[in-house]
This record gives sequence, structure tokens and C-alpha cells, in this order.
Amino acid sequence: MKKVLLISKNKRVIEAFSAIKKSPSCAFEVRSRKTGVKCSADTLCYIDVSGMQPDELERNIAEHMGKIHPWGLIDYEGSIEDVGSLFHLGVCDYINLKDGKKLKVRRIQQVFDFHSNHSSLSAGTMKKVPVRIKPSKPLAEYALSWSKVKSGKTYTFCIMYIEMLPSTEVSGKSGAAYKEQMQTAFQNMISQQIGPYNGKVWMWNDWGGLVLFPSDGKNCDTLIMAMRLLINRVPLSMENGPFNSILSFRLALHIGTTGYKVRGQTGTIVSDDINFIFHLGKNKLEPGHLYLTDSFFPHLSENMRLLFKDQGVFEEHRVYRMTSPYGSGT
Repeated sequence: MKKVLLISKNKRVIEAFSAIKKSPSCAFEVRSRKTGVKCSADTLCYIDVSGMQPDELERNIAEHMGKIHPWGLIDYEGSIEDVGSLFHLGVCDYINLKDGKKLKVRRIQQVFDFHSNHSSLSAGTMKKVPVRIKPSKPLAEYALSWSKVKSGKTYTFCIMYIEMLPSTEVSGKSGAAYKEQMQTAFQNMISQQIGPYNGKVWMWNDWGGLVLFPSDGKNCDTLIMAMRLLINRVPLSMENGPFNSILSFRLALHIGTTGYKVRGQTGTIVSDDINFIFHLGKNKLEPGHLYLTDSFFPHLSENMRLLFKDQGVFEEHRVYRMTSPYGSGT
């Protein structure tokens, strides 16, 4: 009987192996990480590399190079740039599950046959495995600092979507002056919170909008700020403005590309990423959570990723969610 070991925490990846799990010809096992597991020659080991940083991916590949057992990679987002090069490193199978693909039992035997007919690369041949991860889409110049950002040019920013959800009483019964007072207080509070992280309120309409942060595509300082917004929602409600209730808001972070114009002159901007983050905010986000997209999530450390749960795909982007201990507050 063939043995199949899957190293993954992603439920959708595990579900793709459902036929393997049910097959009487395979002994199937799932582990969240490869700790203390020794694979024999009759074990096919699949490693889910989705969201891994390049150095982490290289370590995982180097660990399996030259082993006696066949092994393969699960690349859910299709992020590895040169798939063909993997097979020169000893990989026996590569699977991209982005389109909801399910594995068939006969594939397992095909991988074992491939392994028996091709000698794997000997261990220690390379000190560093040259595996390149491609971005989800071509990126413009990163906006590294506001001093270098020019109106009319296109940059890649860290973009935060935030929208306050007023209580039913406020939205239905309060007068226009009080609503405007609350909207101003909320915007001022956000400006105060983002200031130390070099953020700027950019597009704003009534109860919320977009905040831009200079980004190098790797720094996650804005994540700490967003976590504080979420977790400190109760004290922020008491310390800032005339809210008279616990603040409830939608919140998400995305790394995306857009033309830049100063606030108040953004009406002509055309950007797929800006359209996406607004659609995400209006159609996917629920209050009481912090959402990250697949452009931001890969830059998190392994421990930070454990705080977020996969929420599926929205408009071709995978979305992850962290939940506040206080709930939604609605």
C-alpha cells in the first residue's frame, strides 16, 4: 500500500486530497508541520508551500533534496516562478490548486513511477536552492517614502480600507449635524492612529475610505497598527469623540498599485487594486475582524499567520481573517 503524507494547514488543500483519503490503495495522513516524521521509500510526501517566504521555501526544498522518498510541492496560489527548475532539484510532483483542482488516485502511482525512473539530486549539491517567487501581478515602483511620491505617477502602496458602521440609532434618528460630528471625530481618530506609521487618509466619504502607507512590499508595521485598531476598539470608543457606543468598523489591508494624486483630486484615478479594495470592503468584510489579502499575507512570519484563517477567494485574491476578542460590536 502506498503512503501519502500531506504537510498542510489549509483546509482547501486537504479537501483536494479527498479521493486519496478515501482510496483503499493509499494510506493517507495529514500533518500541520513535518516534525519528527521520517518518510520511508514507500511514502510520498507533499509539502504545502503556499504563502512561504523565499528563504522558508528554500529551506523546505533543501530538506528533501536527496531523500529516498518521492516528494512534491503544493503551490496553491501558483507563486513559484520557474516550475520546471523544481524537477532539477528532485521534486517529483508540482500541484497548483488555484482553480479548485482535485487529485485523482492514479496520480499517486504516476508520481511513484516518475520517482523510480529519475534519480533525485544528491543532498548537499547546492548550498542555496535558487527558487524565485513571482508577485501576483506586475508591480509599479514601491512608494518607499512620501518625499519621493509625485502626483500623477503610479506606485505600489500598502492600502488600508476602514469604514465605521454607525449604530441603527445614529443612522436612522440622529440629525445631520450630529452625524457630521461623528464622521469628523472618526476620521480624526484614524488620522491620529496612522500618524506614527506614516499613513495618510486618502479617499474618504462620510464614514470611511482608504488610507495609504509607503511600502517596500515586505514591511508589516502597518499590520501592528491595524491589529491595535481592532483590539483597542473599546478604549478608542471611550477616549475619542462623541460616539456614545462601542465603535464598529470594517478593516482590511492590501498591497496594491495605483496612480497617485493628492487628496481631493482622485476622481479620475483608474486602478484595479483600488476597485478591488472597495469591492472587498463593501461586499466581503464583516465588522469585528481584520482582513488581509494574498498580497500582504505572504510577508507575515509563521507565528503571525496562525492568527489568520483562510476565507476563500474574492475577485481572484485569497483573503485571510483575524477575529477581535470583542466580537463585531454591532
